[in-house]
Amino acid sequence: MKLFILWLVPLWIFAAEVKNQIQWLNAVYFPGFETKVVISHEQKVPFLQGEGVLTKDNSFTWKLFGELSPVSVNGGMEMRISPLAVLVFTAGGKIGTGWKLLDFVGLALNPVTNTNHTQTPTSFGGAVIEGWVSGAFQFDTGAVIPGDWSHVLLYTGHTLNYRMLTSADDDTPWLYEADSGRNYNGWRYLSTTVIAYQMPLWLKNIGVLVSTTSRITKRDVSPMADKGWASDFTEWVFGPLGYIEWGNHGITLLFQWHSDPQFESKEGHFTQWKYEQTLIKPYRVALSYSYSF
Repeated sequence: MKLFILWLVPLWIFAAEVKNQIQWLNAVYFPGFETKVVISHEQKVPFLQGEGVLTKDNSFTWKLFGELSPVSVNGGMEMRISPLAVLVFTAGGKIGTGWKLLDFVGLALNPVTNTNHTQTPTSFGGAVIEGWVSGAFQFDTGAVIPGDWSHVLLYTGHTLNYRMLTSADDDTPWLYEADSGRNYNGWRYLSTTVIAYQMPLWLKNIGVLVSTTSRITKRDVSPMADKGWASDFTEWVFGPLGYIEWGNHGITLLFQWHSDPQFESKEGHFTQWKYEQTLIKPYRVALSYSYSF
């Protein structure tokens, strides 16, 4: 089993906003599996509202949330401001830690002195602190074209993300939530783009999701052009999505592929690997169930 953070498009893009929500996130990877429960509470207040179509729903939203997986626990807060109907600005942060359960590792150091694929588990051996700021553009054609069947949704968001493990120095890689163990303290850039069609049916949305993840910190230490370990690699994840809603219940389903760096050999520590090429491979089938109240 292999656990990864499950990135799903925020349900508030599709669903009516609620004050409380429980999500159960599941993903089958190729190979691997993830499961996580997220509990959140959010409140929205009017913010600089006007009379026009672009300002009548302006709002400020704050959210508290907690996450629990078999090998980790996290808690955090997020704030969201929508000064126009088409713009959303977000800032947030969370803190968590992990442990080892059977053969599944939630938190570990992966120093370059490790000459094999075995990391050094450190159950509760530090806190993973994460913060982010993002800006997004969103548009619904239903705002200008009346009708239940006129809703084409566009969302594109761009995020600066900082993560650090308190027990790791800036030159020591680390693992969290059973990922690949190639994390460094520092910054990343993430993007998410969704094009979807909304219908007045139980199958509320169908569409396509594309996301990217790339390093900012240590991006140039071992680039692909130098046959390094691909520190400058940008991962692309893409595929179709569907969202089903009935009453207070919702289900999001994703089928995804991703760009995957290939190496001449994966012997020894990842910092010794030599980049060869990039292939497109099946990534995961993800299912998220939510209950709002």
